[in-house]
Amino acid sequence: MIIAPGFTTTEIRKRALMADGAEQGESPRDEHKLMPPAYVAKWVLKGIRKKKRNKLLTWDGRLTALFQRIVPDLVDWAITMNCRENQNLRFNNNFL
Repeated sequence: MIIAPGFTTTEIRKRALMADGAEQGESPRDEHKLMPPAYVAKWVLKGIRKKKRNKLLTWDGRLTALFQRIVPDLVDWAITMNCRENQNLRFNNNFL
């Protein structure tokens, strides 16, 4: 099964390393807007029981999958641009 939960609240952000090797400490994301691990686990178990092949838990993921089937080159370009934009933000804010 492939499951795409989107961003999930975990302790990993507290141990993430920045470019200089120091721990990041706090998350650059608003943790209140992220999915709790129990919610993701519930959907994983439900998918296993129902023998699902895929489960996209966010509307962003569902729309991306739909558009990927219709206009794959456009989606690839948009994802590339988003990654470049986020990479610049990380470097400018010392998040990487």
